[in-house]
Amino acid sequence: MSQIKIIISFFIMLPVIYGGGIDESENIIKVADEFYKKNQFDFAIIEYERANLLYPKNAMFISNQERIAECYFKKGYFIESIKVHQSILDVKNNYLNSVLKISHSYQMMNQYRKSNSLINEYSDNFSGSKFDTLQIIKSSNYFALMKLDSAKFILKNISDKKLEMKVNKNIRIIKEFEQNTFKNPKVAKSLNIIFPGLGYLYIGLPETAVATFVVESLFLYSTIMTYQNNYSIGTLFGGLFFTGFYFGSVYGAEQFAIKKKKRILLKYFKLLNNNS
Repeated sequence: MSQIKIIISFFIMLPVIYGGGIDESENIIKVADEFYKKNQFDFAIIEYERANLLYPKNAMFISNQERIAECYFKKGYFIESIKVHQSILDVKNNYLNSVLKISHSYQMMNQYRKSNSLINEYSDNFSGSKFDTLQIIKSSNYFALMKLDSAKFILKNISDKKLEMKVNKNIRIIKEFEQNTFKNPKVAKSLNIIFPGLGYLYIGLPETAVATFVVESLFLYSTIMTYQNNYSIGTLFGGLFFTGFYFGSVYGAEQFAIKKKKRILLKYFKLLNNNS
């Protein structure tokens, strides 16, 4: 493997060796940009990296790094995108775009605490609207973590007039979200344990509740009848079907309540992060 890397590195360096050190980075970047426009991100990454490897002092070095990170992000490789942006911050710790992009990547992975940790680490390097922009993202992370009071507190302490419209909009969104009433997943689960279908009725699924009650009743009835008639195989299968369906419905009611809350939370989270 090491020999292959040496050979590849040799061929990459040929333009420099035989080109007399002439900076051809602009031409390489143009090729990379064309690949990027065509969504051919793997090829774009190779060309941007080649430009920066061969010509580390080129004027577009950081911009190329950003494009590499964006390529990874668009491919869904969030960890790789974070690593590239982190390399920028290691050199330039007040580069706002990299902080924003890393924070967004963490959000895409539902790692809201890590997003806030990053903001806490770098926010002292910024002031004014840049600092407050990071605070808005921090607020949305608290919202995703269901820490609504913290989310509103941060927004109310933002003083930049340029962001006033965005701040007021986000406060309204959070207050609107608070008007939603969510069914308790544990209650839904407990009700389905006590009485088949009752948990579904509690979370607003009357048709599913009736179907659950009918099906479980039929399985239970068939199990009892086969047992009374000494039909052991029928009793076994009836019992298995009843048990499986019973515990499935108990789990299903709980999960539906959880997923419904998450769907609504995600809807409002997207509204918070919408810049319009």
